Amino acid sequence: MKKTASINFFLLIPLLPLLFNCADYNKRQCEKFTGFYKDVQFDVVILSKPVAEPNYYRFSVRDLASKKDSILSVDRELVSLSPIWNIGDTLTKNQGNTIVELRKKDSILNARKFLIEWTCKGTFINGEDGNIWERRLAFGTF
Repeated sequence: MKKTASINFFLLIPLLPLLFNCADYNKRQCEKFTGFYKDVQFDVVILSKPVAEPNYYRFSVRDLASKKDSILSVDRELVSLSPIWNIGDTLTKNQGNTIVELRKKDSILNARKFLIEWTCKGTFINGEDGNIWERRLAFGTF
């Protein structure tokens, strides 16, 4: 029994560099995406309910600076809580960070302002794990 366990252990040793390279690759990919998200900027009022596409949400918006209507596509990884977006709500994303600010026209979950931050460690909403907010929304525990 001991011999089999030691053989299995030695068979795993060559795989260890692959595991570390995979973790390093994921970290580099995350940093690459984070860098991309930091360059995105918008300040818009939502004019339609979001349409869920495979990798992003698409919806009609009005740019607050130019007052022009357009279609905005936002990556699903960058934005959470889309089920509570309503027409008239405002989404703001400043260049240089990965925080999307959702300002609600009407209060929900005892709040009107939500700061949604995407990081390599997960999504945070108002400083808490995004999963907590998603559960509150699903179960109506506000």
